[in-house]
Amino acid sequence: MKKRIWTALLSFMIMLTVVLPSKAYGLNWDVNNQAEFMQYTLKGIFGFAESSDLTINKPGTKIENKVYNNIYISKNVKNGKTIMSNVVVTGGLFVEGTGQNSVLIENSKVKHLTVNKEDGSAKIIIKGNTGIDAAKIYSDTILEQQSLSGNGLKNISINKDISLSLKTDKKVSWSLDKKIASINSGGEFLAKDLGDVILYAKNNGIKLEFCKIKIVEPEIPTIKILAIGNSFSQDSLSMVYDIAKSAGIDVVTANLNFNGCSLQTHWINASSNNAYYTYQKWTSAGMRQKPKQTMKTALLDEDWDYIILQQYSGYSGIYSTFKPYLNYLASYVKELSPNATLSLNMTWAYASDSSHQDYESYRRSQDTMYKAIVKTYQQAADESKIDIIIPCGTSIQNARTNPYLKVIGDELTRDGFHLDEEMGRYIAGLTVFETLIVNEENINIDLYDDVTFIPVEDQNNNLAKYAKKSVMDAVKKPFKATIQ
Repeated sequence: MKKRIWTALLSFMIMLTVVLPSKAYGLNWDVNNQAEFMQYTLKGIFGFAESSDLTINKPGTKIENKVYNNIYISKNVKNGKTIMSNVVVTGGLFVEGTGQNSVLIENSKVKHLTVNKEDGSAKIIIKGNTGIDAAKIYSDTILEQQSLSGNGLKNISINKDISLSLKTDKKVSWSLDKKIASINSGGEFLAKDLGDVILYAKNNGIKLEFCKIKIVEPEIPTIKILAIGNSFSQDSLSMVYDIAKSAGIDVVTANLNFNGCSLQTHWINASSNNAYYTYQKWTSAGMRQKPKQTMKTALLDEDWDYIILQQYSGYSGIYSTFKPYLNYLASYVKELSPNATLSLNMTWAYASDSSHQDYESYRRSQDTMYKAIVKTYQQAADESKIDIIIPCGTSIQNARTNPYLKVIGDELTRDGFHLDEEMGRYIAGLTVFETLIVNEENINIDLYDDVTFIPVEDQNNNLAKYAKKSVMDAVKKPFKATIQ
């Protein structure tokens, strides 16, 4: 033990003889490199363990004297505070959860900072001997410097439509080298155009470069959607990739298919890890499928943004068939895919002359079946607290009031219940796209003008417009059919 202590003290003295003379003899050694040297030296002396990644899920977390590849401050932190003291991040610090209580970074070295908070502003405080090589700002952010002796944050990339507020503990006046942005006396930065701009801060008559800011168009990330369903979810998902691609949106869509599968059977398969599914996936490589897959395998295949649940079509208007299996499934899915948002895909009523055996449950009436489905999905969403309903059933019902669409196939079906493989699937795909991608992601896409994909020969220019109107009306009024 004594030998270890003496070794540590000797190493520390050697470190001081290296660091201190750089000041004493006037050497121009970057203080940020000194901080990095000291941190790595301390790591070696005192045995600070290097960890690959760290995910922070609780507010009030403090980490110190550590080295990480990546640190993730998750949404679960909400508006709580996180403190980093004497920490080295060799990769990225990713901030999704924080607020005015802030992330405090003190005497630390960070390779790359990314701020992407869904609601409200994130506040990042940089203090002491801290250096951050670069930052990407995707959401409204306050950047504050306090008693800074390190390099601080010198390179920022920010989306054009994002609010950025810059603060220091000194009284400064701000200025920019170009008019593509503006900044007021309070440090509120406003982007006007794309490009690079240098921000200057003047204090006590001395004007210095504060940071470089690159203003860019907002990036649209790949949106990943998984349906846990059956042949009806296959109908709904099969054209979403092509629809999104035509609008310039990158997506990955997948369907866990077990024909005729009910929520009860899905739950049995999940709890027993049964490999009964065909896993269908649409990417830039086309549609590929793997047989004999488990639900768990599909859930872990991607970091899904949205996961769609759906009842077997014949039971979709019978509320008792949802309980308790929908809630069981929702809990199972969230445990394996905690970052995903759950949604319910409302199925459609059968064609008026359908021969499906379960049509008898609705007195062989399309209107009766549609209204039962609407009521049941509303109840199921309320009980399960799943906020998003994809109104495919209403889109199809709307389209059936249009004489040009209704005559396609058997009332937009190919067999009285599965959708027509061209216009029927197109309408369902547009509904998924508009509900999850355009509305939920707040992407500025116009369904009429920006979606150019049409699955049929353009014999009738109005068919696609009629289909899109059916969808737009359904998304506005998901529980009431609209005459087209």
